[in-house]
Amino acid sequence: MDENMSASPPSGAGESGSAEPAHSRTSDVPKKLGFFEKILNIYIEPSSVFKNLYYHNDWVTPLVFGGVLTIIAGILNMNYSAEAQNAFRELMGTPLPEAAGAISQYVQLAFAPIGLLFAWLIAAAIVFVLGTFLLEHVDFIKLYSVVAFAWMPAVFTNLVNAIYKMGQTPVISSYDDYMDAMMPWTISLGRVLNGDGIFFSLASVIDVFTIWSYWLLFLGLIYAFRNKPKNAAVVTIIYVIFSLAFAAGMLALTAQFRPPGL
Repeated sequence: MDENMSASPPSGAGESGSAEPAHSRTSDVPKKLGFFEKILNIYIEPSSVFKNLYYHNDWVTPLVFGGVLTIIAGILNMNYSAEAQNAFRELMGTPLPEAAGAISQYVQLAFAPIGLLFAWLIAAAIVFVLGTFLLEHVDFIKLYSVVAFAWMPAVFTNLVNAIYKMGQTPVISSYDDYMDAMMPWTISLGRVLNGDGIFFSLASVIDVFTIWSYWLLFLGLIYAFRNKPKNAAVVTIIYVIFSLAFAAGMLALTAQFRPPGL
């Protein structure tokens, strides 16, 4: 066989060796997915969403959806949260007027979407710094879109917590009771084992939705930026370690502000 014939495919052939028009090798920009199509696909076919983000940045869709879920969860959790805070203030001897407590909760609800916006901004900034060294073609705006969609499952944490606590009455007789009452209840290792110490506190922070979001971040780094799975895995793992270290630091800091005598 002639080596020259086997060394190069015929003109206009694709990677598979089959002949195709030259213009088809550069795929057309796909149509932007719709709002509900993205929300549905991020749970059942996340790769399609991230592939679409390669061409169409979109952080508004997850912000709107996440903000609505957070507000709904806040409304459902309002009575339980108010009862827990009032019980704790009575324990400390500093009761808060009912009107002031209600205003505070409504303010928190109003700023919930802004809280998501900045939380995802911080997460995107961390991944961006890591990606500068470990990824290719890193764009911050697109990365923010990836992070926002990746954390879509995690926004269900507050909703699950609110639904669970709707039929519960907080019993606050100590500072630990109050911290446990205010911590989101979700399906996590810390809740199942029900232990004490920083390990169990961290295990309570990492629930099934958080693990799901970490997986989506990994997929997003692959498909939205067309990076190698190995590089995406390294960035995701480092981000997870950083997140756990940050959570541990916050828990330790909270312990330093424990009210005396409680």
